[in-house]
Amino acid sequence: MSEINFGDHIVGMFTVSDFPDLLSRSHVLPLIIFAVFPGSTVSAMGDEGKPIAEGLTKIASVFYKMIGILMKAAPIGLAAYFADLTGTYGSSLMGTYFHAIIMYYPTLFLYMLVFFTLYTFFAGGTKGGKAYFKNILTPALTALGTRSSAAAIPGQMEACDRIGVPREVSSVVIPMGATCHMDGSCMSSIFKITVMCYVFNRPLNGISDIAFAFFVAVCSSVAMSSVPGGGAIAETMIISLFGFLVEGLPICIMLSQLCDAATTLVNSSGDTAASMVVTRLLYGKDWLEQNLSGKQE
Repeated sequence: MSEINFGDHIVGMFTVSDFPDLLSRSHVLPLIIFAVFPGSTVSAMGDEGKPIAEGLTKIASVFYKMIGILMKAAPIGLAAYFADLTGTYGSSLMGTYFHAIIMYYPTLFLYMLVFFTLYTFFAGGTKGGKAYFKNILTPALTALGTRSSAAAIPGQMEACDRIGVPREVSSVVIPMGATCHMDGSCMSSIFKITVMCYVFNRPLNGISDIAFAFFVAVCSSVAMSSVPGGGAIAETMIISLFGFLVEGLPICIMLSQLCDAATTLVNSSGDTAASMVVTRLLYGKDWLEQNLSGKQE
């Protein structure tokens, strides 16, 4: 990949040179941005725009039905594609997956151990760190087993109560974190970008390319849903924005599936640590000793 100015990268993410280019798979974000304008215009028209809005709703329903039909056959096509990949590349493809996972999992858990310890130490000192790791096991295992940050929310709320985080903080930070605080997903996106660059022999050249990779990782992570498999949004963005061949999408999706459980664990566990940090910023460094949640009850 040739080195391109970071500003050119950003402009290229949101714009196209000609209107027909909006329909290209390489310009997903410009198409989404364009779609917002007619939708907003129809909404602003009020009663006059209702017939158009109803028509758009019916058209959307048709496409939903079409996609539903296609998705029934999608597993067959995906299985056939991977069978072809395995037959073509053989053990080299499996070796790529194996080496990637060997690098990813230790890095992810090292991040969790080091940085979550630092976050909770900042929030409540040594007692804060001990309280966090003592109470995080149940919601962490829930996130690991369900691969859903949303499913772990009740467990996180209970963990925050036991730690001493006020409900007025945890009830806001935890649900918001389940949809937009995706530190594990951000690491996963960087990991997938790196692997895809290796597979397609398109190295990241220079600071601007690396900065763009981080920017895409953050954007795609925030765009993810808290439901299992929501990372498919990120894979589509990565393939589109970096201009990889569409054949790389199944490889990227497979990487996501291999990493999804551990990634969700970090996403979810980070929300509890974030609640502690927010409490520290709002109530001061002695919040843990004051046991604010107990006082409010």
